[in-house]
Amino acid sequence: MAIKKRFLHPEAIRGFPVQSLLVFFMGFFAVLFLSAGQASATGETCSVFDPCSHSYDYCRVISITESRCTLRGSSGDGCSGIGQGTCLSGLVCDVIGECRHSPPRAGEPCGIGVSCAAGLACSADVGGRCYAPGGVGDSCSGIGQGSCQSGLVCDANRTCRHDPPQVGEPCGTGVSCAGDLYCSSPVAGTCTERGSGGDPCLGLGQGTCQAGLVCDALLECRHVPGELGELCGLGVPCIDTLGCSADVGGRCEQRGASGDTCSGTGQGSCQSGLVCDANRTCRHDPPITDEPCGIGVACGDGLVCSADIGGTCGPRGKSGDSCSGIVQGSCEPGLVCDGLQRVCRHEPSIVNEPCGPLVSCADQLFCQPGTQVCKRAKTVGEGCSVFNQCLPNLSCEPCFTDSCDYPFECFPNANKGPITQTECLTLYSPNLHQSATNLGLARDYATGTGAAAGVSKSLAIGVVYGPDGKYGCFTSDCDGFSTDVSISAFVQIGFYNDYGVFAGSSTAFVQNAGVGVGSFSTSQVFTRYSLDPFGIGPLIGTEDALALGVSPEDIVIPISAGVYACETQVDTVIGNEGQPGAMVCGNGTVDPGEGCDDGNLVDGDGCSSNCVVEATCGDGILDPGEGCDDGNNVNGDGCSAQCTIEPRCGDGNLDPGEACDDGNNIDGDGCSAQCTIEPVCGNGLIESGESCDDGNTVNGDGCSSTCQIEAPAVTGDLDGDGDVDQNDISVILQYRNTSAENCPACDLDSDGIVTVLDMRKAVLLCTRPRCAVE
Repeated sequence: MAIKKRFLHPEAIRGFPVQSLLVFFMGFFAVLFLSAGQASATGETCSVFDPCSHSYDYCRVISITESRCTLRGSSGDGCSGIGQGTCLSGLVCDVIGECRHSPPRAGEPCGIGVSCAAGLACSADVGGRCYAPGGVGDSCSGIGQGSCQSGLVCDANRTCRHDPPQVGEPCGTGVSCAGDLYCSSPVAGTCTERGSGGDPCLGLGQGTCQAGLVCDALLECRHVPGELGELCGLGVPCIDTLGCSADVGGRCEQRGASGDTCSGTGQGSCQSGLVCDANRTCRHDPPITDEPCGIGVACGDGLVCSADIGGTCGPRGKSGDSCSGIVQGSCEPGLVCDGLQRVCRHEPSIVNEPCGPLVSCADQLFCQPGTQVCKRAKTVGEGCSVFNQCLPNLSCEPCFTDSCDYPFECFPNANKGPITQTECLTLYSPNLHQSATNLGLARDYATGTGAAAGVSKSLAIGVVYGPDGKYGCFTSDCDGFSTDVSISAFVQIGFYNDYGVFAGSSTAFVQNAGVGVGSFSTSQVFTRYSLDPFGIGPLIGTEDALALGVSPEDIVIPISAGVYACETQVDTVIGNEGQPGAMVCGNGTVDPGEGCDDGNLVDGDGCSSNCVVEATCGDGILDPGEGCDDGNNVNGDGCSAQCTIEPRCGDGNLDPGEACDDGNNIDGDGCSAQCTIEPVCGNGLIESGESCDDGNTVNGDGCSSTCQIEAPAVTGDLDGDGDVDQNDISVILQYRNTSAENCPACDLDSDGIVTVLDMRKAVLLCTRPRCAVE
């Protein structure tokens, strides 16, 4: 019966039709009898009477007439039979025809009624596999813990999670999150951490924010009141120590200092003691220096507002500074606030100050077209144009000689008659006087007019400069000795040997007269001793003339060729006949009684209109109230633009940030040009770059004058005292484990490195008992 049972294994008869059973049994019995004999090995034929020799084999029916020993299946192999079936010992053939352990292990089939081994879980109730329990987010089966790890549950979505769910785990209606988490959606949501201050949020009140926070109308979490960086605005305040940056959509931030942008009213978002003004700027109340001011906002004591709208508080303005108010307004005493340009100026305006139809300039100044500022009117010999006008009693005419510096220059206006002494002083030019001095000649500028009625006659009026410092104004009257000459209006420039020969009687010989528009004439001038125009002495000068108009005969000739007898009257106002005459302020020469003379009569430029030195920062003179004056108005050079002493390296004072200050800016003397301490050889301290420092700069004593160790006379004597002792060992210790380049004499074993072996060798070289120090 046992043999029959084995032979009737389901696999043996699988695929056989019922009508073939008779044939099968006939073959079976034939094999049974033919195969009777000894046991068979794997792959050999087998039968009931010739079983397989190994327990890991089974006799597999291949056909009606053949059976062979076949290896039993391992875990996961296909199988047949009940119980062990065709599987190896210890395995069972599962209902799905697969070998497995009992209970199943990892990867083996499981399901309802077939539980996995301890520590494993089944992936599905039907057709599942055993595997390690799922972690958070893994698929699962079962109810309760199901196939999930301990502490987890298998939820309705067949996913492992905590109960209640934690961050990132599924949640929804009926499944609330753990702790202070919230569910992102009622359907298929995930548990999410509540937002902190500044995070996006949803919901009313706390919404999705952390406890103690609210979800703002702008969907952002914030504290109540707001903290640093959080939303704020009208009705939404910040904590007391913070201010809101704007009334709408602002952020809580540190309270603003003076000049910072602000919001709110009163103190608003400004620091204590400040207010937020109408321009949304933090300031003091009343404003202090550089803080905003204007109509309705007056500055603090001693300060004024620079403008009625958008001004700033500061000291009263100097000439040219912005200003506000009327009359003096915010300007210094003696100045007024210009009503149009709103800058401080004098009354009347001086050089570079505003002018116009209702604002006049000071004497000797004119209002320049276009710029509408006062400029100094030009005097005789200076360049002129529409924008550079001459003094009132002068005329801007073409200049035609090589000595001219400009195409048009100022000449005396003969139509206004002889020049008075007072007028003569106003026409003085230090530059022209210097030119005469440089040339070593007297030079004159004049304008003339003439007439011809039988006898030609001319009258020239001008100024004359001497090389010896003299200056004056003159009138020259000339008569011609021809009846057919003509003299038109002219300008002339002359050069004479000296100032002394210019005045008096002279004879002029006119030659090279041109005819036509802009014609010239040249005269040689000689001294005259009598009424006879030909009773002449030496040549004393020349005059070049240019016609300015047309004569009655329509001939443009300055002075026709001929002989002219002239009488010249000179009113000397500087250097009367070589003796000190009228000392003139503004002539460019510092005369007795003058503290200065800058060649003009303008106040505020360092030299007053009375030639008194004015205190000016930057003039190189230490005036009262100045801590210094280095001749400039530049900050950062030790003397500020306000002439106060600035801390600087090299001034001999130890200022903050300086390690030393030896009164110079020289490197290499112990205190560098940046006022940092430099290593100094010979101070007894071993500093950066030194291999020794014996307190001197003497060579030959073991430490050189550059503080480098010298080769010792005695090997091992590193300090040069003639002995090898503990002091020398200490030197080696200082350079231990470094390159021998740092101390060549320390490398006693010549291996290129200073080591403890060099110290031991030094001990052996000691010249004193026990290496003692003397």
